[in-house]
Amino acid sequence: MYLFLYNNISYPTVVTTVQNRVWLAMIGLNGIMETAFPPDDSETYLADPAYVYVGELEELQL
Repeated sequence: MYLFLYNNISYPTVVTTVQNRVWLAMIGLNGIMETAFPPDDSETYLADPAYVYVGELEELQL
Protein backbone atom coordinates (compact mmCIF):
# COMPACT_ATOMS: atom_id res chain seq x y z
CA MET A 1 0.00 0.00 0.00
CA TYR A 2 1.30 3.42 -0.98
CA LEU A 3 0.08 6.99 -0.70
CA PHE A 4 0.42 8.97 -3.90
CA LEU A 5 0.78 12.67 -3.13
CA TYR A 6 -0.39 15.11 -5.83
CA ASN A 7 -1.26 18.79 -5.38
CA ASN A 8 -1.55 18.34 -1.59
CA ILE A 9 -4.04 15.48 -2.04
CA SER A 10 -3.29 11.92 -0.92
CA TYR A 11 -4.47 8.99 -3.00
CA PRO A 12 -4.26 5.57 -1.32
CA THR A 13 -2.74 3.23 -3.91
CA VAL A 14 -2.98 -0.54 -3.78
CA VAL A 15 -0.29 -2.49 -5.64
CA THR A 16 -0.95 -6.10 -6.58
CA THR A 17 -0.05 -8.70 -9.18
CA VAL A 18 -2.69 -9.90 -11.64
CA GLN A 19 -1.74 -12.55 -14.21
CA ASN A 20 1.99 -11.90 -13.66
CA ARG A 21 1.66 -8.11 -14.13
CA VAL A 22 1.89 -5.49 -11.40
CA TRP A 23 -1.18 -3.26 -11.23
CA LEU A 24 -1.76 0.00 -9.32
CA ALA A 25 -5.25 1.02 -8.18
CA MET A 26 -5.58 4.59 -6.90
CA ILE A 27 -8.49 5.50 -4.66
CA GLY A 28 -9.72 8.97 -3.77
CA LEU A 29 -10.27 9.83 -0.11
CA ASN A 30 -13.98 9.75 -0.93
CA GLY A 31 -13.66 5.99 -1.54
CA ILE A 32 -14.09 6.18 -5.32
CA MET A 33 -11.46 4.50 -7.49
CA GLU A 34 -9.63 7.14 -9.52
CA THR A 35 -7.68 4.84 -11.85
CA ALA A 36 -6.17 1.38 -12.20
CA PHE A 37 -3.39 0.45 -14.61
CA PRO A 38 -0.33 -1.76 -15.09
CA PRO A 39 2.73 0.53 -15.30
CA ASP A 40 5.40 -0.45 -17.83
CA ASP A 41 8.10 -0.58 -15.14
CA SER A 42 6.57 -0.76 -11.68
CA GLU A 43 9.86 -0.50 -9.77
CA THR A 44 10.83 2.74 -11.51
CA TYR A 45 7.28 4.05 -11.28
CA LEU A 46 7.03 3.47 -7.52
CA ALA A 47 10.51 4.93 -6.95
CA ASP A 48 9.02 8.36 -7.71
CA PRO A 49 9.08 10.39 -4.45
CA ALA A 50 5.35 11.12 -4.91
CA TYR A 51 4.73 7.52 -3.80
CA VAL A 52 5.15 6.91 -0.07
CA TYR A 53 5.16 3.27 1.05
CA VAL A 54 2.94 2.79 4.11
CA GLY A 55 2.99 -1.00 4.50
CA GLU A 56 1.29 -4.24 3.61
CA LEU A 57 -2.50 -4.19 3.70
CA GLU A 58 -2.47 -6.90 6.37
CA GLU A 59 -0.31 -4.64 8.58
CA LEU A 60 -2.56 -1.59 8.35
CA GLN A 61 -5.25 -0.97 10.93
CA LEU A 62 -8.16 1.13 9.80
